Amino acid sequence: MDTFYILPRTTGKKVHEALLWAKERAIQIDVDMLDGTSVARKRANKSFEEVLPLLGNGSTKFFRVVHRESFNTFLVLPGKTGRRDLVEVFVRGIDVGPTEYFVFMYLDDKVLPGMIKKFNFHAIN
Repeated sequence: MDTFYILPRTTGKKVHEALLWAKERAIQIDVDMLDGTSVARKRANKSFEEVLPLLGNGSTKFFRVVHRESFNTFLVLPGKTGRRDLVEVFVRGIDVGPTEYFVFMYLDDKVLPGMIKKFNFHAIN
């Protein structure tokens, strides 16, 4: 079962801090984009470091942390196929003109208690 977490009183600054914290502990970071010419996401033309400063308060409503139990890592974590418990941190809605950027980070689930405590996350399901 997946458990979703949100930040109370979400602000751009809090999301920025949480993303930087997650980056230091990530197993993998993916940055995707929709460029307005297709409905399929593709690898972004920018790195995480280039996309992070573009994060605005409008995109903070699309920030989530999900504890994924027995998550199938096939196609998500190349070379690490199988099922495992993970924490997925993601944000979408980082808009630059017609392009929307998405950031996905995958962390070992052992970091979740510390993340909840540090950022005061609340489960929403």
